[in-house]
Amino acid sequence: MPSFYLQSIDDNGGTTTKSFDSNYLDEVVDYVDDFLRGSGFCFDELKLVKAFDDPLDFNNPRVLAELEAKANENRN
Repeated sequence: MPSFYLQSIDDNGGTTTKSFDSNYLDEVVDYVDDFLRGSGFCFDELKLVKAFDDPLDFNNPRVLAELEAKANENRN
């Protein structure tokens, strides 16, 4: 299992660290999001975008969410 160690040192010498083990990219992104926020970064979202073999797989929740978001954009 891959191991990760992240470290940030601010201008005043304060250190923020995070270490974790994970085999899954979704989890790694969540841990990195947590680390960046703990280091003082502000952002709306850090997310993993996966490519699908069939972009119109209507059984896939991510595809359905994306289609719904696009439909809401078009309504406005």
